[in-house]
Amino acid sequence: MVSTLHSTSTVVLKRVLSQPEVTSYLDLLRHHHKESYSHSMRVGFLSIDLGLDERLADEDLLLLGSAGLLHDIGKTKIPTTILAKRGQLDAQERTLMDEHPVHGFNLLEALPDPRIRQIVIAHHEYKPSPYPREGVERRDSARDVMDRRRSDSMITSLAQLVAVADLYDALASRRYYKPALPKPQIEQLLRTQFKGNQKYITAVLRR
Repeated sequence: MVSTLHSTSTVVLKRVLSQPEVTSYLDLLRHHHKESYSHSMRVGFLSIDLGLDERLADEDLLLLGSAGLLHDIGKTKIPTTILAKRGQLDAQERTLMDEHPVHGFNLLEALPDPRIRQIVIAHHEYKPSPYPREGVERRDSARDVMDRRRSDSMITSLAQLVAVADLYDALASRRYYKPALPKPQIEQLLRTQFKGNQKYITAVLRR
């Protein structure tokens, strides 16, 4: 489990996990791919802890925790042969993997709070090569529905918190294709790979 700075993080996490709509989706992910499930649990917990750093309101903490836990639910649509591959993905496999935020957005359509879907689909938007969107033209297009959603500054902030938690855990954890990285290397990679608010990098590295 990711270390925490706030004693109330576990309390908030338990409140989020008391929501049947969250746990039902998590059960789908756990049965599909246990490592993705474990990663999602850590990201949800870390997102909440970062939200407490930001002194978020209770409602926003619950929203953040829900989105953190469900950020990779779209991976239930990705074959486990790709998720568990011991080595780098080829171009076709990478294309399929990059679709998981869109799959997550579609899967979560029935959630009572649509803001969770908005955060889920944006959790890879703060990289040098963002996906599911690619290209400056699409990122800047006023016609792009995700751009319109990004006008909500709170959603943007929460999406960045989930994004930095996701990236930090991916670097700090052992994966099929790499070992867990030491913190100096994690910081170096975060500084180059996370294009959101840089204060969130400083915050996550305190864990």
